[in-house]
Amino acid sequence: MQRTLIWMFRWIPLPVMYGIMSLVIPFYILLDSRARRASWQFHRKRMGRGVLGAIAGIYRSEFNLGMVVLDRFAMYAGKQFHVAGRNLSEFRELLDKESGMVTLSSHAGNYEIAGYSLNAFPKEMFVLVYPGETKTVMQGREKLFSEQGTTMVPVSGDLSHIFTLNAALSRGAIVSMPGDRIFGSRKSVKVPFLGSDASFPQGPFALVAAKDVPVLSIFVMKERLRTYGISINRLDREGDGDLSRDERIRALAGRYASTLEKTVREYPYQWYNFYDFWA
Repeated sequence: MQRTLIWMFRWIPLPVMYGIMSLVIPFYILLDSRARRASWQFHRKRMGRGVLGAIAGIYRSEFNLGMVVLDRFAMYAGKQFHVAGRNLSEFRELLDKESGMVTLSSHAGNYEIAGYSLNAFPKEMFVLVYPGETKTVMQGREKLFSEQGTTMVPVSGDLSHIFTLNAALSRGAIVSMPGDRIFGSRKSVKVPFLGSDASFPQGPFALVAAKDVPVLSIFVMKERLRTYGISINRLDREGDGDLSRDERIRALAGRYASTLEKTVREYPYQWYNFYDFWA
């Protein structure tokens, strides 16, 4: 089915595919009660919407997720998207330095598009990925990432991916990972996010604290049919070196959550954590 979808994108315009997808979404919402409940709570409790606004929000969120998924397959088929950046100068300055750096993404917007579009040379880039995707998706990712000098590092049950990421940072490479979901290790740090404390994975922030490298949050949000906007924020600050390890981890996690909250409030229908994030 996925291979057929890629073939279709070579012939069928993107808006037509969006239109077909929009007809399927109501059935998907009815069948996936867990995602429906989580999205309802998000739009009612976190975004403060009324009943009708929350119902519309559930559909819009699922529709935007569908567009993100289709956009990825469109890129596997060779279609291009325009990526416009904010604060890219700071990212480019860090590319010229010898030290490695960490970039933190999220399950909001479409970070993967940036990985296919932004050339990080002369630095190598290592991207932490979920290993449970289909063979077609992994092949599409590998093809596009390799064109940008990017290596995928699948999450492993024995946490060996941590050693790969450590080694990459030691030789001055870029390490990219999500900062909003807990993979592998269950260690977490609780910080305020959208009105209540939420658990964020400790691993990314502990890695930054241990290696003492720059860290950026990068959010890539869909703005128009074929345009995405990138927002970049530097999270490490002067004076963090005076903090204890645990204090630095919490400070970094807090700044990440703050920048993520600002982005989610600006793009509330592009939040794709369809479970009780605050549980």
